[in-house]
Amino acid sequence: MIDMATKTYAELLAGAQQIKENELPESNTHDLVGEQLVHMVNRASEDKAALDATLTDHQEQLDKLQEDIDGNTEAIHDEQTRAEAAEKILEDGIGTIRGSSTMTAEGDTAVLQLKLIIGKGTPITLSLPVHGEDEWNVPADTPALIDPWTFQELMGLFTSLENEAERAETAEKANAEAIARVEEFATNNNQIIVTQGKSIDALIAQTGSLKLVLTPNVVLRNVTTDVTVKAAFTSTLEPDVTGDIKILKDAEVINREDGISELSYKDSFAPVADVEYGAETWYSGKTLTAAQTLAVVDPIYAGAGAAYSDIVLDEHKQTARKSAAGTYNVTVANDGDYVWLLVPRGFAAIKKATLSGFDFPLETPTVVYIGGTSALTGGIPYSCYRSSNQYAAGNLSIVIP
Repeated sequence: MIDMATKTYAELLAGAQQIKENELPESNTHDLVGEQLVHMVNRASEDKAALDATLTDHQEQLDKLQEDIDGNTEAIHDEQTRAEAAEKILEDGIGTIRGSSTMTAEGDTAVLQLKLIIGKGTPITLSLPVHGEDEWNVPADTPALIDPWTFQELMGLFTSLENEAERAETAEKANAEAIARVEEFATNNNQIIVTQGKSIDALIAQTGSLKLVLTPNVVLRNVTTDVTVKAAFTSTLEPDVTGDIKILKDAEVINREDGISELSYKDSFAPVADVEYGAETWYSGKTLTAAQTLAVVDPIYAGAGAAYSDIVLDEHKQTARKSAAGTYNVTVANDGDYVWLLVPRGFAAIKKATLSGFDFPLETPTVVYIGGTSALTGGIPYSCYRSSNQYAAGNLSIVIP
């Protein structure tokens, strides 16, 4: 007899299928029996799969339960350890607190340092911030033994000390603010006094005046000339005011005297270019200054002759001036001479001239050089004006407005 229990579901299913397919004459028993066996095998296979899934789920739940049990066991062990430690603290830790306290500063936070010996433990240091922190900072590796009652007393001491420190800090801050307000008031008051003083000094200084006069103020180039420089210091508030006066030439002090109201200096030299003169003095905290420029020019030539070169002589040089405007007295030595005016090119052009109140016509000017044939050879360019008419010998007074 075959042991059906030793066969797999696939083998059983194949056998059932064979029974179903083996036909006996005039009988359908094989079909019914075989179909029944097929259903039985299929159902048994499905039941086994469901059972396997159930067993797997139960195993996972069992493993999770075992993990929880292990965790609880470890927690219980930790609780027991802590309980034993607490019991030992209670047995060995009852004692007194001894130590001292100091106040230090860390940044913007004042810190109360407590050096304590608690019970039978080793000395420890506790840092108690006056503000900015809410916890007592105890080094994690510092052993300390203390009973619950002493701990509560210590916490009360800390709180009391912290409150005292806060009150002291508040009082100190209020005192500092009061001092700051007093200092601010004093500063403002002093500033007002200084400002008023400066205002008064400024008003007084405005009454002062320093003037500088050059005589002459226009000179000829390369001609030795005496220039008188005069500085005058006055005040509408103090008629007899005096001071320390300096005279400068091209920013260099050339004369200085104290306790005076006027200072003069004679400067003799042959200038080649404009010269800057200045004067300085001090009055009521303010520096008073004055300045004048000595103009240095080339000469204008005016005279009569057959050619312009006839008048390029010292006797035909005119006094120093900044423009061609003025009166020119010309002597015509020979009948038929022309009147010539030689004006430096930097001067304004002559637009009109008169003789005895009547128009004095001039020809269009040409450019000539005096002292050289050109600028490259040192010649000075001039505008050369010639009268349109020739004149008989005599004296002429020509006016250029």
